[in-house]
Amino acid sequence: MIPDKTPDVIAVGHLCMDKICFCEDYPEENTSRRVLQFSEHPGGTVSQAMAALSRLGVKTGYLGDFGSDAAARFLHEDCRREGIDVSRCRFHPDTAHAFTTVAVNVRRNTRTFFSYHGKFPPLSFSPEDERYLAGARLLHLDNTDPENALAAAKLAKKLGVPVSLDGSSMAKDNEKNWALVRLTDILITNDRFPSRLTGIPDRAGALLEIFRQVHPKVLISTAGEHGCLAFVDGMLRHFPAFSVKTVDTTGAGDVFHGAFLYSLLHEMPLAVGIRFASAAAAISCGAPGGRDGIPNLARVEAFLAAHPE
Repeated sequence: MIPDKTPDVIAVGHLCMDKICFCEDYPEENTSRRVLQFSEHPGGTVSQAMAALSRLGVKTGYLGDFGSDAAARFLHEDCRREGIDVSRCRFHPDTAHAFTTVAVNVRRNTRTFFSYHGKFPPLSFSPEDERYLAGARLLHLDNTDPENALAAAKLAKKLGVPVSLDGSSMAKDNEKNWALVRLTDILITNDRFPSRLTGIPDRAGALLEIFRQVHPKVLISTAGEHGCLAFVDGMLRHFPAFSVKTVDTTGAGDVFHGAFLYSLLHEMPLAVGIRFASAAAAISCGAPGGRDGIPNLARVEAFLAAHPE
């Protein structure tokens, strides 16, 4: 069934259960460490971005697969609670859903991920799925499953829907990464993606090469507490991050993506949108897990008022 109103932003990509272990430090191989605190949260790159958008008041949807275990049922219900439309999703019998074990080093404030992506068949898009996507204002992707991402991006291009890509995960075949980037209108990467994509060690130089080859409408590379680099009026500029007390940075980059897409939908100038997204990401670091700290619009606006430029 297609909803009466198609979501403004539809996502295709990673949705998983995050199992977060807080430890004093990370163990060497063949040793162990005691877990100080453990929690489970909904996670996944595009899932977090859609939750951020939904809390900011944007109608969102997800096109993808669910397993048949308890985690899948929990995640499906969580999407519904967050206002993420999952009416076009499919359940697969006798299939475990994706999960990620996140080891948080509390001394160094670092994270190490162990991810199981699930064993789902490639996504296929029915005529109803196409009509669903055609009504969206944006398609948001990650590259966790390169074949699914490419198929969705090609379909969006055919339908005239702009494509946003979270540049973090990469295919082993770098030509597939380039193929996806060339279909992207809004490219926001982590700090490693540009160099891995281009082979240019210097991140600024790598971003310049991506801009030269692809010329996306938006090109940003985030680096956590070190802020981000972004092309503004054809020039590469640095934008600092907000300084906040951090509990857990899990999902902060995903929240940045969602909040930045909100700024685009509301036609904020690029620099204003980056500051808005940086504020949302900073707020999200104040709670454990990727979901608990995601702010609503009133909280982001209050944060920005308390941190004048």
